[in-house]
Parts: sequence; C-alpha cells; structure tokens
Amino acid sequence: MNQKPRIHQSDIIRFNSKILIQDSGCYHFDGCSDKDGYGLFQVDGFRMRAHRFSYIIYNNMQFPADELFVCHTCDNPNCINPNHLFLDTHLGNENDKTQKNRRPKGNELNRSDVLNDDIIYQLIIDIYNNKYSCINEIEFKLGVHRDTISDILKGKTWKHITNQLSVPLQTIKDIVIQKTKLKTKMTGQLILEIKQDLKLGLTQKSISENRNISKSVIGRIYRGETYSHIN
Repeated sequence: MNQKPRIHQSDIIRFNSKILIQDSGCYHFDGCSDKDGYGLFQVDGFRMRAHRFSYIIYNNMQFPADELFVCHTCDNPNCINPNHLFLDTHLGNENDKTQKNRRPKGNELNRSDVLNDDIIYQLIIDIYNNKYSCINEIEFKLGVHRDTISDILKGKTWKHITNQLSVPLQTIKDIVIQKTKLKTKMTGQLILEIKQDLKLGLTQKSISENRNISKSVIGRIYRGETYSHIN
C-alpha cells in the first residue's frame, strides 16, 4: 500500500465501537468480514483488514511495511486485540502455521470443534424463539465463523441433529436471514463501502454474503439504479 489512508480520531472511535470482548481475551470485531474470517474496516476510502488497522492505531500510527504480515498469537482471524498481534514476514507466518499445525484441513477457520450436539440443538431452538437479532450475534455467542453457521443452516453439517427437527431447516434459515436483513440499515456509509467493494473487484455474490444484503440490491447499486447520488 504505497498511499496510506488518513486516520482521524472519529475513525478510531468508530473502530473501537465495534469491539466485543470475549472471555478468551480476544476482541471480536463486530463488523463485516471476508471469506477467511478476517474483519474488514474502511477508512479514508481504503478497505483494510481490521486487525491490521488495530495494529496501526495501537502502535503510534506506524504503518507496517507492505511485505510484513500482522499475525495473531491467538490464531483467531477476527480478533483485533492489539496484545494478540505481532509483525512477521510471509515465511515467518507460514512457519508459524506449520509449528502450530494450522494448515487448513477442510475449513479450519470454522472451529467446528467447539460445537457439540447439545449446542447445535439449543442454537436451533434459540433461533426459532427469536433470541438472536442477526447472524453476528450467533457468531459472537458461539465463537465460530459465519461459514460454520451457514453450513449448519444449509444442512451440510450436523445433519444428525437438524434432520430430527419438527420444523423445516429452511424455516430456521429464513428466520436468520430476515432478522439479519432487518438489522442491516442501508446508511450512506454502508452504500459507500459497498461501492468501494465493487471498485476493488469483489463479486456481487461475495459482497451480498459478507454484508447480509440481497444480491439484487447489490446489483442495483452496481448498475446505478439506486443510490447513484451517494459518492
């Protein structure tokens, strides 16, 4: 990143408002994330990973060299706790993965090992009883990536539990989708972030999934049919 974003105090306040402290000591980033579970934060027209932004603002605004990675001691990609972050080279980062046996096996970021039958069953009951307002709340409560939740609701995993439901799994999935849509307000800032995503080459499908906004809405923004006055 040759050109660096200008960071204002308002950006730092906005960033800190998205911190949810977990019992593990990790700081969960309560915002959108990419397919690998890393939080994404926009500042001064730049989209960067949230943990990298955290490292910058808590290290005297020092921008790491482009060839350096901001790594996690906790191995939680969504964590933005500055005390869990350190700099390393690409080779060092790869060696760290090997030493910690973090080479992907399936989708290791989903951390499905923290789940069990009782948790899955209770999750379905809680969703049906409207105890969650959006998918982010489920992520935070269970400490897993949204892909893990998505796989459960699609019937790809934990079938021996979801196949026994008296309510169709699609109904449970629809509840989550509708709740999340209601939680997501199309603010001017959100429109600008979506337009930035499109400029960066993200697909409409990935933006839709990351932001829990229907693909048709993203398409209309892309074609300039809606929100064309926001730039």
